[in-house]
Amino acid sequence: VFTWTYGGKSVAICGSWNRWQERTYLYTKNTSTTSLYDLHKRSDKIRHHTAIKRLVPGRHEYKFIVDGQWRTDAKLPLCDDGMGGHNNYVDVLPLNLDPLEELELQQERKRAVGRRRSLDSGRSTSPSRDSDTDHQSVGSPSAHILPYDPGNSPFTKLSLGPAASAVEPSASGAGNEVPVVVRWDYGGNVVEVVGSWDGWKAHQQLRRRVTSAAGLFELGVGERTANRYIAVLRLPPGVYEYKFIVDGKWLHDPFHSMVADGFGGFNNVSKVLPNEADAVEGEEGYKEMVNAKPPTENMTWHKPRVTGTPPSAITGHTMTLVGGELFLFGGFGNGKYRGDLLVLDVHTLQWTRPVPQGPAPACRAHHKTVAFGTKVIIFGGDDGFQFFNDLWVLETVTMRWRLARTKGDRPPKRSGMSLNLINTQLIIFGGEFHGHDEVHYNDLYVLNLETMKWVQPNTKGTPPAARSGHTATRREDTIYVLGGYASKADGTQSYFDDITVFDTESMVWTRPSVSGEIPRGRQNHTTTLIGTRLLMFGGRAGSEVFNDVWVFDTISWIWSKPKIAGEPPCARSSHSTNFVGTKLMVFGGSSHWPHNFDDLYQLLLDSDGGEPDDLELFS
Repeated sequence: VFTWTYGGKSVAICGSWNRWQERTYLYTKNTSTTSLYDLHKRSDKIRHHTAIKRLVPGRHEYKFIVDGQWRTDAKLPLCDDGMGGHNNYVDVLPLNLDPLEELELQQERKRAVGRRRSLDSGRSTSPSRDSDTDHQSVGSPSAHILPYDPGNSPFTKLSLGPAASAVEPSASGAGNEVPVVVRWDYGGNVVEVVGSWDGWKAHQQLRRRVTSAAGLFELGVGERTANRYIAVLRLPPGVYEYKFIVDGKWLHDPFHSMVADGFGGFNNVSKVLPNEADAVEGEEGYKEMVNAKPPTENMTWHKPRVTGTPPSAITGHTMTLVGGELFLFGGFGNGKYRGDLLVLDVHTLQWTRPVPQGPAPACRAHHKTVAFGTKVIIFGGDDGFQFFNDLWVLETVTMRWRLARTKGDRPPKRSGMSLNLINTQLIIFGGEFHGHDEVHYNDLYVLNLETMKWVQPNTKGTPPAARSGHTATRREDTIYVLGGYASKADGTQSYFDDITVFDTESMVWTRPSVSGEIPRGRQNHTTTLIGTRLLMFGGRAGSEVFNDVWVFDTISWIWSKPKIAGEPPCARSSHSTNFVGTKLMVFGGSSHWPHNFDDLYQLLLDSDGGEPDDLELFS
C-alpha cells in the first residue's frame, strides 16, 4: 500500500519495479485532519491518496508525481537517486511484518476493491492472498565453525558456545580456500557482513533463508517464520575479524567470540580451519585463543565527561548494549518509578532521549533486560505496588515498543529475578513477589522465542536456595548464579555468598568448591563476564553498601580481590554495568535511602594508571 498524505489534485507513483516506465495513479480519499491542515495550510479536507501494487519481494525505489512534480516523502525511508536527489524505497517481504499493519492492509484492500468496482465497472484488481505463501521474518547474528548436536536439551547447542562465530569449513574448497558460511539470525531487512579477510573493503550481502518460527512474529521480529540470513564466503585458513551491517547499523554478535575493535566496541572473530581432520585440534586451540584471560590485574577507576541531558539520579534501572549504544529503561528516581527511555552513545558518551512509537511498558524498577540482535527484551519488575510478568520488546532500529504475546504457563509475577539468553531461549531464575506474604523463588522458566511458549524444564541436581537480587551470568552454555538474599521466617534476611552453576546442556545444577577469599554475601550487585572471569562490583547487605571489586576465575574456581588505582565510585547497589571495549561502565544505583546516583564511571582494564587513550587494547 502506497499512501500520499500531503494533498494534490493528481498523484501518481513510479518506481524501479518496472524500470520507471509506467505510472500508477493513486485513488483519492478525503480526510478531515487538523494537524495536516496546520502543516500544509490547505483546507480542512485533505486529500489522502492511496494505491495498492503487487510487488515481488525485495527492495524497490520509487517517487511520487504530484501535479506533474516529482516528489519524495521525507518521513519514509530515503536513498540517493544518483542525480543529486533522493528516492523513497520500500523493502517488500512475502507477508507484512507488523500484525497491526497487516490488519490495516487487509482493510485497505477491501476498501480498494469497492472503489475500483465502482470506478471501473466492477473490474477488481485486489490482490489475493496465497495461503501457501512462504513467510519470512527477521533474525540476529550467529555463525558456527563446527557441527553441533542439540541432543536432548531444550537449548540449541553451539559448537563452541559463545565462541562459535563462523561456520563449518569444508575440505572441498578449491586450492587453499574453504567455503565458510556466515549466519545472522536476529533480523533486519538488509544484512551485510564485512571483515578483515579483504581489509574491510567489500560488503557481502547475506541472503534470506526461511525457517519455521512462529513465535518471532509475536516479538515483532517478523512473520510467523524467521529470517535466517546466510552468506557463503571462500577464505583461506586463518583467523578473521568481522562485523554485520544490519539496515545500515554496525553490529556484532555478543554471544559469539569477540575482540576489541579499537574504537570502544567489538568485532566478532572466527578461525577458519583447513579441513575436517584438523577440526578437533583446531577447536581446542580456538577455545584457548578466544577464552584467553583479559588482564584484570591492572585496573584503574576513571570518571569520564559526558554530554547531553543525563537521566535523573536513578536506581533499579537496566542498561542494555546494542551495537554502540546503551539503552536505559525504567528504575526509581526523583521519588517515582520511571518508564522513560534514554540512550548513551558508548563512543561519544552523549545522552539522547528518543521517543519510541507504540504503547510503552508501565513504569517499573528491578526488571531485567537482554539484547536479542537489534532488539531489547524486557521482563517483569515492580512499581512499588504491583508486580509484572509481561514481556516487552523494543526495536532499536525503528524505535518501536511491542508487547509480546506468549503461550504456556507464564512465570508468576516477580522482580529481582535474573534473565539470560542462550540462542533463542530466554531463561528466568528466581526473584520475589510481595503480596500478603513476601515470597522468594528458586524456579527456572524457559521461553522459546521461536514458539513463544513458556516451559518449566526438568532439572537435575540441587538448585540454589530461593532468592532475589542475585546475578546469573552466562559463559558459553553455563550460567553462574551468585549472591542474592531471602527473608527468613523471623523477618530477618539472609545474604548469600555462594556460587551455583547451571549447565544448560545437561540441565544439571552443581555447587563448585571454590577457594580464595570469599566476598561478603550481598544483593543487588552486578556481575560481568570478562573472558573467563566474573567481575563483581557493589551491592548491599542490610545497611552496609559496597563499592568493592571481586574477580572469580571460572577455570580455577578461585576468588581474588584485585588492587585498583584511581578514585572508586561511591558505594552503591541496584546500579548497572556493561563491558564495552576495554572498559567496565558503571552507571547509577543507590547507597542509603533516598540517595541515588546519576554518575558514570569506567573501570579501565589493562591500565597503567593513565587516561583511556593511553591503554592498550586486548583481545
